[in-house]
Amino acid sequence: MSDFPNLYLQVCRDYHLEPQDCILDKLNCLHLSPRSNKAVLNLSANSISVHSCCAIARVLATDRCIESLKLADCMLCEDGIKEVAKSLATNVAVKKLDLKGNNIKGVAAEAVGSMLRQNNTLTSLVLEWNSLGMLETSFSLFCDGLAVNRSLRDLDLRNNQISHEGGKEVARAIKRNNTVRKLDLRWNNLGIIGGRALLDVVKYNTTLVSLTVDGNNIPTDIVSAIATAVNHNCSTLELESDYVHKTRVLTSQLRQSEQDSQLKMSDLRGVIDQKEEFFRQSSR
Repeated sequence: MSDFPNLYLQVCRDYHLEPQDCILDKLNCLHLSPRSNKAVLNLSANSISVHSCCAIARVLATDRCIESLKLADCMLCEDGIKEVAKSLATNVAVKKLDLKGNNIKGVAAEAVGSMLRQNNTLTSLVLEWNSLGMLETSFSLFCDGLAVNRSLRDLDLRNNQISHEGGKEVARAIKRNNTVRKLDLRWNNLGIIGGRALLDVVKYNTTLVSLTVDGNNIPTDIVSAIATAVNHNCSTLELESDYVHKTRVLTSQLRQSEQDSQLKMSDLRGVIDQKEEFFRQSSR
C-alpha cells in the first residue's frame, strides 16, 4: 500500500484544504506493483480543483512510488497545471504523464516547458487535445524546454493548434534534442512551411523512429519524404542495435573463454606442482 493517500490527507490538513472525494476514491484504490513497487495514479476524467492540484503536487514533489500519472480531461486550470509541473520538475519517479484535454496554453504551456527543461526522468508525455500552439511566444518557450530535455522518448502533440511557425519551433527543438524517438503531430496546422522545416531536421536527426504529421495540410511529397527519412532512421537503429547485441555476445564469449583458459592453466599448474613434488620425494 502506498503512503500517497495518507500524505495527501496530511497536506490537506496542514493547509486547511478540503480533500476531494473523487481523489480519495482513486487514492484508496492505489496499489503498488509487487514486482516494481511502483504504482499508476489515474485521476483522469475528474474535475480537480486548484487546491487539490496544490496538495497532489506537494506530495508528488518527494514521492518515489508513482511511476505513471494520468490527469487527462480533468479541466485543470492554469494554476493547477503550474503546480503539477513545478512538482514534476524535480520528481525522480514519474516516467509517464498524461495531460490530455486540459486546454493547456499560454503560461501553463510555459510551465510544462520549464518542467521539461529540469526533469530527467519523464519518458512519455501526452499533451493531446490542448492548445499549446495558440500563443506562439508561449509555445516557443515550451519548445525551448523540449530542446534541452534528455529523458523524453515519446511525445504526443496531436490537436494543439500548432501553426506553421509552431512547426518551425518544433523542428528547432528536435534539431537539438537527440532522445525523442516518437513524435505525434497529427491534426495541427503545420502547412507546407512547418512540413518543410520538419523534413529539413529529420534528415539530420537520426534518433526519430516515428514522426506522424497527418492532417496538417502538408503536401504529400513532403509527407512521403519525412516518412522515408524516418524509415531510414529505423533501419539504421536496427543495424546499430544488432551490432551492439552481437558485440555484447562476442564480448561475453571472449570473457568466458578467458576464464576457461585461466582455469585450465590453473589446473595445469596444479598438476605440474604435484609431479614436481612427487619427483622430489622419489629422489630422496
